[in-house]
Amino acid sequence: MTYQQDQRGKAIKLLADSQFFRGAAPTDLERILDGAFERRVPKGAFFFQQGDPAENLYLLRKGGIKLTQLSADGEQIILRYVGPGQMFGGIAMLGETIYPASAEASEASTALVWHGDMMRQVMIDVPTVALNALEHLAKRVQD
Repeated sequence: MTYQQDQRGKAIKLLADSQFFRGAAPTDLERILDGAFERRVPKGAFFFQQGDPAENLYLLRKGGIKLTQLSADGEQIILRYVGPGQMFGGIAMLGETIYPASAEASEASTALVWHGDMMRQVMIDVPTVALNALEHLAKRVQD
């Protein structure tokens, strides 16, 4: 993905301020951004649905996301709301699995997206990101 310089600076700041990438070196943030692509989703559409293969990790740039899960008896449970600067779909970093929830745009939304394989390599190369990801996943489990 290529951004004009001003947009690239904003994207790097978004990464640096995010829970996953906080504390990573500027050169690592540049490389991480280079491995991303951007995805736009209109209000009411899904980034992914419960049961889909968990392939991508997302960092919301604009908009809002509602994460929901269908219970065994078919009841929809709202797990949390995601706002700009927050990550979702982190399960994709754990290898071949499925998304345990759906991510629906509550308004027109734009996210940076990384393939899970790429993010697993980033965690090997940048231990700070691995520790941040563990902390994030631990908090999600507690929630």
